[in-house]
Amino acid sequence: MKSQKSHSLAAPGFPLVNIAPLAALVGLLFCILAALDVLSVTCVSSGCQAFQDVTLFGFSLWWYGAACFAVLLLLLALKKYSLARHLALLAVLADCFLLGWMALSVTCTNCLLGGGLFALTALCLFFGQFKVNKVAATALLLWLFLLSPNLFGLAHEFTSPWVMAGPKDAVVRLYFSPSCGACFKAVSDMSRIQGGAAFIPVCKEKQDIGRIIAMTQALSQGKPLPEALRESQAHTTIPDDLPLAEELRFRIRLFANSVLFKRFGTQSFPLMTMSGWYAGPQKSHTGSKAKHDGQDTSQNDTK
Repeated sequence: MKSQKSHSLAAPGFPLVNIAPLAALVGLLFCILAALDVLSVTCVSSGCQAFQDVTLFGFSLWWYGAACFAVLLLLLALKKYSLARHLALLAVLADCFLLGWMALSVTCTNCLLGGGLFALTALCLFFGQFKVNKVAATALLLWLFLLSPNLFGLAHEFTSPWVMAGPKDAVVRLYFSPSCGACFKAVSDMSRIQGGAAFIPVCKEKQDIGRIIAMTQALSQGKPLPEALRESQAHTTIPDDLPLAEELRFRIRLFANSVLFKRFGTQSFPLMTMSGWYAGPQKSHTGSKAKHDGQDTSQNDTK
C-alpha cells in the first residue's frame, strides 16, 4: 500500500478538501462573467448596479476576485497548500470589509455569491481534515457575522412592497392594479394628497405585467402617475427589447407585492393602507368597512 504523501490534505473517506479546486474554478468563472456583466440576471437586489460600477485603480472589483481565484487554482495545482491557505484567508478578510460596506449601504446578491465561494474555498483548505485553525475559524466566524445583516437586508427588500411612485416611507399606501377600473380614480385622487402616498402595483391579470412595465417607463420620462396608468392600457405584453434581468426584477418585485397584498385577506382593488389601518372596496349597500385598531369605521365605496 502506498503511503500518503505529506503534502496531501485529503483525509481518507473525507473528500471535502478536494472541493477547494472546484470551488476556486467556479469562483474564477463567476467573477469573470460578473466583470463582463453577463450575470446581471442573477443579481436582483437594489445594490447590484451600485457595486457593478465600483472600481479600484481603474479595474472592477470582479477582476480582482478573478485574479485571486486564478492564483488559488495555480497554487493548488502546484500543491502549494500553505500559500493557498494564506491567500484564501486574506480573500475572506477582504470580503469581510465588503460585507461590512454592504451592510451599511445596499446589498449586492452577486457579491454575496462571490464571497461565499471564497469562504467555501477557505473552509475546504483549512478544515478538510477536521483540524481546527483558530485564526481561520475566527475569520470565518467574522465573515458569517457580517453576512447576517446582509441576509436580513435582502429578506427585508424581498418582503417589502415595491413602491412604483411616491415616498417609500409614506404612511399612506395604495395597492392598485392597471386592470382595475376603480383604481383610475383612486390613483388620481391619492396623487393629490399632501405629503404624498406610496403607490404599489399588483398584477390582477396576466397582462398587467406589460402595463406596469409601460408605466415605469412613462414615469421615467417625467409623466404623472395617473397619465402613465391611462396610457399603459395599450401595453398588454412585455416589450421584446426588455433585458431578461430587468424582466426577472419586475417579476420578483410584483410577486412580493402580490404576496403582501393577499395578506390583507381581500381580492378587491384598490386597497389603501396606513399604520394599523386598511380600507378597500367591498360589496355593501351602506359603504365598505375599514378596520382601524380593531374598530370599524365607514367609508364610501370607490366607483
